[in-house]
Amino acid sequence: MSFDSFEEIIRFAIGKEEEAVAFYEDAGRKEPYSAARQLFSDFAAEERKHVDLLSGYLKGEKKVEDYQFEWIPDLKRSNYLVDLKFEEGMAYPDLLRLAMKREEGSLLL
Repeated sequence: MSFDSFEEIIRFAIGKEEEAVAFYEDAGRKEPYSAARQLFSDFAAEERKHVDLLSGYLKGEKKVEDYQFEWIPDLKRSNYLVDLKFEEGMAYPDLLRLAMKREEGSLLL
């Protein structure tokens, strides 16, 4: 993957965040359990914050140098989990594992 400008990088990142929003919203609609629906709704809301943040850079409303990065120590827990594919009615712990693996992939990217 090659980018020629900062704008291309940000647009790519926005696309990935929008994919995450769509995934969590779709998964939430398919979930029969309210706790799982709420979990996916919360994840989608968090991803929407990322879209808004990145869009602010494109619009000139925010500057990258003003961003306060807050590193959360990686406990590497997801390194020991296998990838899961979403299935309706998954057990709550499996939903959390699914989200952990997705976020691990995002961080690596």
